[in-house]
Amino acid sequence: MVYNRKKYKKENKENKENKENKESKDKKQSQKALHSPQHFPADCFSGECGLCFNCNKNTIMSCNRDSFTKENENAYQRRAKDLYKMLGKKNVEEYTEYYNKKLFDWCKSYDYKDPFCYGYAPEKITYNNKKFKLVEKKHSFFCDDIYCKMVYENTSPWEQDKRYPIMPIYQSENNNLCAICINKY
Repeated sequence: MVYNRKKYKKENKENKENKENKESKDKKQSQKALHSPQHFPADCFSGECGLCFNCNKNTIMSCNRDSFTKENENAYQRRAKDLYKMLGKKNVEEYTEYYNKKLFDWCKSYDYKDPFCYGYAPEKITYNNKKFKLVEKKHSFFCDDIYCKMVYENTSPWEQDKRYPIMPIYQSENNNLCAICINKY
């Protein structure tokens, strides 16, 4: 075996450079991790989940909540997005397909075309001791059910602008329910 001193020095130097580069990359990544934006699920109802912002009040983030949440999102939108993340894309697509089929069947059975031509759809419905009235004009409402909000949040902007304003929505004093949800139970 022939010992080549120049070759040994060159390999040793390359190994040191590779090791230094790797260490500097790891250090940069750890610094990025310290400053990455924080994302929390929507606030829970129990106060005991341990995941949402309210349940983590003992953290540093609780001092400045506004910097960790998006200003334009309300709790319902965050819950719908959280539900989407928990169910996964495949299950959400299956539910959306199921919901669209149920809605199509309902519209067909009541001859509902749009809020101006609502066919034989009931104008008033009592649900959970609340009186709901069918919205008879184009609207900007969507159903209060969390699954319907999840479907709404995950549709295209075109569909949100064109399809949802003519969907059958029943409205009470402070609630909106789609035709599917109001007939669900």
